[in-house]
Amino acid sequence: MMRKLFALLLAVLALAGCSRGWRGYEQENLKKYIKAGEFPVITPVPPRDPTDREIEARVEELMSEAAVFVISDKPYEEGMMATLNVTATYNGEPLESLSGEITVWQTERLDEIQKVLASAALGKRAGESSGVKIAVPAGYTEEIESGIAADFRVSVLAVHESDISALTDENAGRVLPGCRTASEVREKVCAQLSDVSEENEALRYGAWNSYMSSSTLLKVPYEVYMGFYAALIQPYKSLAELKEITLEKYVSDYCGMTLNELEASLSEKAMSKTKEALLVHYTAKTLSLSYTYAELDGYAEKQMQTGDGDFENAEDYINYFGRDNVIIELLREKIMDFYTSSDS
Repeated sequence: MMRKLFALLLAVLALAGCSRGWRGYEQENLKKYIKAGEFPVITPVPPRDPTDREIEARVEELMSEAAVFVISDKPYEEGMMATLNVTATYNGEPLESLSGEITVWQTERLDEIQKVLASAALGKRAGESSGVKIAVPAGYTEEIESGIAADFRVSVLAVHESDISALTDENAGRVLPGCRTASEVREKVCAQLSDVSEENEALRYGAWNSYMSSSTLLKVPYEVYMGFYAALIQPYKSLAELKEITLEKYVSDYCGMTLNELEASLSEKAMSKTKEALLVHYTAKTLSLSYTYAELDGYAEKQMQTGDGDFENAEDYINYFGRDNVIIELLREKIMDFYTSSDS
């Protein structure tokens, strides 16, 4: 029984990605349905050439993330971690808001007072202490006026030392999983810092969203709209059936909204999908962009590798998301490619 319910749920989720075919994409003049806006030229960010300093800074970060800090009897130095007990007073009176136990590490993340306290602890072992006067910055505490110097007693409770003091072949796999040598870590870090694919992907879809916003839906083909709407609402209907309750009760109990609110939300989404589908096909026609079955399969295989889901082949992917939807995705990619400047 559970296997049957699970299979039904998978079918429901698959249906949510499908849209009904519409021959009008090929046969009708789409200008009566959509008025296209202006597509901004996409100028890609060129690959970076990170400096040695940038690479080493990133390696240091990875080392810190992978490191385990162990108790040390050495004096506290930069790069180590120290637990300090701080006692602050002014004219002999305690300042409770400025006193207490703190841990100092990575001085760039410390605030103005903590940096001075960490500096005062340098060279001290656990059990040793030092004193320092610090002018309290504005807005730091209400116990004392800003600009007045308070007395701080800094006692070192413990010093912790990283078990990764330097990048070596032995610890390369800990610092960056999959690496066997220190040089391989640096090579991969350099490649990561050079990679601008995420930024360029954001530029592409930012341009597409701008194009969508500047375009106007003139007329709605009922068949297209209802195909999207039916696909969006079907999962709710099927899940309500699984629980043997009405759709209205399912939406109220599990979605926290009324059925009217859900229908209005899905209607808006279906309208947006309708607009995008028409805009994609209209623009592809205008630019004389087309696709082959081999390209469609290739696109599906690429998405299988980068996305979630367990698909055996491209056909499974296309059947799951719906051929029309995958075609729209592929043509949208081709449109963005068309408007991507090669002068970068």
